Amino acid sequence: MERFEIVDDDQEEANANTNAQHDDEQQEPSGIFAHQAGNPRFRSLPILVTVAMMVAILSIGSIALQTGNNNNNNNNNNSIDSKQDTNRSEPRPTGCLEPTMECMENHYLKNTRDRLGHDAPMHKGQALCNSDDEAFPGVLYQFGLTPSGALVWQKCSSRNPSDSELVVLRKASTNNDTNDPSSLSLLPREKVWFQMTSDATWQIIVANDDGQDIDSPTTTTTTTSNTSLTVVWEQAVQNRPLPIQESPRCLNKKPVLDCPYIHFRRHGDIIMNYIDPNDGWVACKSHKKCYPDLWE
Repeated sequence: MERFEIVDDDQEEANANTNAQHDDEQQEPSGIFAHQAGNPRFRSLPILVTVAMMVAILSIGSIALQTGNNNNNNNNNNSIDSKQDTNRSEPRPTGCLEPTMECMENHYLKNTRDRLGHDAPMHKGQALCNSDDEAFPGVLYQFGLTPSGALVWQKCSSRNPSDSELVVLRKASTNNDTNDPSSLSLLPREKVWFQMTSDATWQIIVANDDGQDIDSPTTTTTTTSNTSLTVVWEQAVQNRPLPIQESPRCLNKKPVLDCPYIHFRRHGDIIMNYIDPNDGWVACKSHKKCYPDLWE
């Protein structure tokens, strides 16, 4: 838009200058040129001056237009770079007792850095992250799945590591038996993830591409094509008078997510958001209402 404003301004200025020159040409000559008004050479002088000024004005307008284009191009490039920056992985936080989890990147309809939609995966080594630099400078909160398969909440204090905290919500097995559903450390990152279902049940899932199911009485397996999905751990929602129901696009702008979803707030609260048919919007704290057994 700036480019067109520059062009319009230049055109108005050029028109004003041209009209002024035309008005001057119609006036009777005076001063030192008055006695030479009948000389054809001097009669054509104002016309030559006008033409020269118009050429100069047009040249200035062209330079201004080119400058505007360059500025617009630079602004567009900066805008593209800023959009790309939002998709780049940020460095791992410091001051964490469990230093192996990276903050999640934005994925449309699935998650943001601090929100996780239902049925969206949070893989091993990933975490929801949030912070409040004004209230707690140098502190980052994380809720995620460690590379060993433990589900944890932690407070990372880069300025004072002694203030860092770690709460293990689901322990990981220490053995290296891949047939043990509680041992997830040796499995590839993309085959193990945490998710919340559409009825607000928290789960840890393992995907097996070889068609062989993990044999354990504590697991539930669903086979699709050549891939089997095994639920190796789950925690149902608690203290809810009515079943949790799916509500598409309950968040419809920045970000867009379906309910229920998890919001990891700036001070480390894990909130399960959903729409209740009677009460409307409900923001349920995990450690007090919806999943208290995990925090005991």
